[in-house]
Amino acid sequence: MLITFYKWIIANLSNEQQAIILDQQNAQQKMLSDAAAQNAARQFAATSAQQVDQFNTNLAAQMEQFNASQRNAMEQFNASEKNRMEAQGAANELEADRFNNQLAVQVDQFNSEMESAKRNLECSKCSSCRAV
Repeated sequence: MLITFYKWIIANLSNEQQAIILDQQNAQQKMLSDAAAQNAARQFAATSAQQVDQFNTNLAAQMEQFNASQRNAMEQFNASEKNRMEAQGAANELEADRFNNQLAVQVDQFNSEMESAKRNLECSKCSSCRAV
C-alpha cells in the first residue's frame, strides 16, 4: 500500500514535470518566432541579416542547453527518489521480517512454557495419586 502510494506520487511528479517542460518549450518556440526575431533585431540594432541569424542561433543553443540541464535535473531527481523508495521498501521488509521472527520466538517460548506446565501438572497429579 505504501509503495503504491509512493509510485503514485512519483507518477504525478513526472506528469507535472513533463507539463512544465512542455510549457517551457512552448514559451521558447514563441521566442523563436519571426516576430520575436524581428523584435530582437530592432532591439540590438542589427545591421545585417547575418547578425540576426547569429543572435537566433545563439538563442537556440542557449535554450537547448537549458532544456538539457532541466532534463538532467529531472532524471537525477527521479533516480534519487526511486533509490530512496527502494531503500525504504527494503527497510520495511527488514523490519517486518524482524517482527515476524520475534513473534515466532515468543510463540515458541509460550508453547514451551505451556508444555512444561502441562508436564508439571501431570506429574503433580501422579504424585498426589501416589500419596493417597
